[in-house]
Amino acid sequence: MALRSRAAFGLYPVPMGPPMTTTISAHFDGSVIVPDESLQLPVGQPLTVHIELPESATPRFAEFLALEADLPDAPADMAEQHDHYLYGSPKR
Repeated sequence: MALRSRAAFGLYPVPMGPPMTTTISAHFDGSVIVPDESLQLPVGQPLTVHIELPESATPRFAEFLALEADLPDAPADMAEQHDHYLYGSPKR
């Protein structure tokens, strides 16, 4: 008959280290959260995820409007024709 240790029967607590906490960047692809970097975790590892949205960056269009406000020689129809001036589309 094989003898088993007391730890195998749960009679002694198994020492555990502190819980691992790490911060990673990730993005949401529409159905799952995808890490932006490789993670070394076992497949199926349970995790607790804290989601924090980064401070929103100024949209590119808002930067353009701020720049346009400082241009003394900006076209008078800049607001109405912004697609033309930003992307080169035909004027409406």
